[in-house]
Amino acid sequence: MSLFAHQKTVPKEALPALNARRWIFFSTVLCMLPQALHMPVWMSLLAGVLLVYAGLRLNRGIAQPPRLLKVLAVLVVLTVTALSVLGKSTLLGLVILLVMANTLKLLELRTRRDVWVVVLVNCFIIAAAYLFSTSMLSGAYGVFSIIVLLASLITLHSDSSSLWTVRWQPLKTASVLLLQALPLAVLIFLIFPRIGPLWSLELATPSARTGLSDSLAPGKSVICCVLMKWHSG
Repeated sequence: MSLFAHQKTVPKEALPALNARRWIFFSTVLCMLPQALHMPVWMSLLAGVLLVYAGLRLNRGIAQPPRLLKVLAVLVVLTVTALSVLGKSTLLGLVILLVMANTLKLLELRTRRDVWVVVLVNCFIIAAAYLFSTSMLSGAYGVFSIIVLLASLITLHSDSSSLWTVRWQPLKTASVLLLQALPLAVLIFLIFPRIGPLWSLELATPSARTGLSDSLAPGKSVICCVLMKWHSG
């Protein structure tokens, strides 16, 4: 008799209901859309093709791709990502890799734990969008993405047969939760001490600079001297 005969195998959790899968897919697409503005066109097209296949699989029950095809997709994504960020910002390459990895994760959703991984990565993708734009429009879009992401989590942990008979009820509940957390966020923002960045990464964003350049051509130094005398005089 085996020493481990008394142990029982715990069955894996199945995928959530169809309504929850649709919310997860919609929230993932919504979180990835701002990154398409910074990704190369062909990377955006590749992510779009993978998302279409993942959406068909989650909504219509299409079988998972074979293991060999998934390994090939990972190798293609890594190669294309490396080629697309040559000579560009390393941070942009990391964000693209994060987006593409989350897209590939959608192709192999099998359990609820896989869904939680996708939701957590979506949170990082929302935060990564503020590395490239901090405008009011980006802020409003980020808040809306967080509300939809919270709604997908609510749908994931709810009983769709009894509680959520109204289609937009998860959005209402997520908005209420966000409003309830807003005073605490404001309090932490005002009280928590300002800590400098632990590390700094240069972004490839255009910004105005003043002063002399690193190189001077013949004739430019004379123009600089004339301008300095004119300002001082």
